[in-house]
Amino acid sequence: MMVILAVASLFTPLRVLLNRIEELMSPFGLLPSLIAGGSLLAAAWLLVRQRRAHRSSKIKQREIFGAVASRSVVRGGIGSLLIKSRSMVSSLLSTLHQSRKQLVVSRVYRQELDRLKPQAVHCHDLPMLPIGAKWCETHASAFLVFDSHELYEEVSQMHPLKRRIWQRVLRRESPKVDGFITVNDSIAGEHARRYPSLPPAVVVKNATIFDDEPLAPSRLLRAAADLEADRRILLYQGGFARHRGLEGLVRAAAQMPEPWVLVMMGWGNIEDDLKVIARNVDPGGRRIRFIPPAPQAELQSWTSGGDLGVIPYENTCLNHWYCSPNKLWEYPVAGVPMLVSPFPELKAVIDAHGIGICIPEELDGTALSQILSGIDEQRLETMQKACRTYIEHDNWAVYARRLVDLYASLFNLRRQEA
Repeated sequence: MMVILAVASLFTPLRVLLNRIEELMSPFGLLPSLIAGGSLLAAAWLLVRQRRAHRSSKIKQREIFGAVASRSVVRGGIGSLLIKSRSMVSSLLSTLHQSRKQLVVSRVYRQELDRLKPQAVHCHDLPMLPIGAKWCETHASAFLVFDSHELYEEVSQMHPLKRRIWQRVLRRESPKVDGFITVNDSIAGEHARRYPSLPPAVVVKNATIFDDEPLAPSRLLRAAADLEADRRILLYQGGFARHRGLEGLVRAAAQMPEPWVLVMMGWGNIEDDLKVIARNVDPGGRRIRFIPPAPQAELQSWTSGGDLGVIPYENTCLNHWYCSPNKLWEYPVAGVPMLVSPFPELKAVIDAHGIGICIPEELDGTALSQILSGIDEQRLETMQKACRTYIEHDNWAVYARRLVDLYASLFNLRRQEA
């Protein structure tokens, strides 16, 4: 029995993830034992304590700078200097907090590695790589797999100090990696350019499972949004976060032509802000509706009730520019074409398969209205049929095979070396 320890962030549903991977890989004849440590609960408690301490330090920081500002005569460059100083202190505190958190996570997973003595350590994203690399250094028979879900050091709003730290970490650890996985060709190319010591990337996309049976459109979405049968639904599903173009999308939706309605299905820390925008631009709620997120197991049925999906991300960082989010498969597998930002990976799918339309980077009501007005019944039906063809040839079975083949090749290499 092969033992693999998958090292993932404690803030992800790790056991669900591992169970899913095991379920998907078993039909291919490779049934790994993917085990998360029993000491995760203790680690979670330590992280809660660290989070409280971090929050307390942030409050103290605000009090200090608030007192300084209220007692100072802020003129000219002094105010700017104060703001910059606060930003610097905030970044340093955040970096120190992340370092402490990383130490806790490292200690827990090192204990599990020592207990399990796995033949492979699969590290999910950059923060987990040093943990696996450190252990594999002293256990030469085990190999190290780095699974990069994104350009981690290029995520939106990352402070330059943190960016430099993570770049240095990956440069240091990349020569130790035996197998490298990432989510698309653009990110694979960028890693190859920046970190030539990494092995050639195996691209395993975030594709969905495809069922041969066509999915009949469900009324779940329409009923939850309280929409009549003759209304067209432009659907956004997923997290409500900044830099995803959601504020602009909601503003633009007020100018959509009849019979289109924007349905926002999800959650997130800017939900209240989006609802305020919606009330301002669409006071009667005729054009914009918000509904809670759908359960993951039912998501495909809910999505199938839409007429078009939308991925309106902003070009605020290289990670967004090269993104290929889950929605790139979640919409088409439900038979729903897409409106997408004109970024390389998104545009390539649209151009190659005819399953949607690219929107301008700066989306406004006029542009959105023109796009929707140009989509008649025949064009919508053509794009819906193209979704089926696309997902038949680009689904999880394709990438599961790649993942299994990578492990098979690594183990075969070990056997040859022995």
